[in-house]
Amino acid sequence: MHVATVADSPAASTCSALVARPDLVLIAFGSLGQSLNDQFELYREKISSMTTGMSGLLGIAIAGDDATVRQATKKFSLYE
Repeated sequence: MHVATVADSPAASTCSALVARPDLVLIAFGSLGQSLNDQFELYREKISSMTTGMSGLLGIAIAGDDATVRQATKKFSLYE
């Protein structure tokens, strides 16, 4: 299992293509979650009525088979 964290926010069309892939697991990190340190209930309440664009997307963690993740993320800057 390989996990890559995309540093720059990819275009919406690229995110949609990654989300549609059953061989990848994606976890989004947004500025809303970053601003609500350990306030999980408040985060759940706020995020439930927001679109992804409203959450202030900062990056995406992408997990899956090593070769698959590397192929899917080769055009993005990655956090190491």
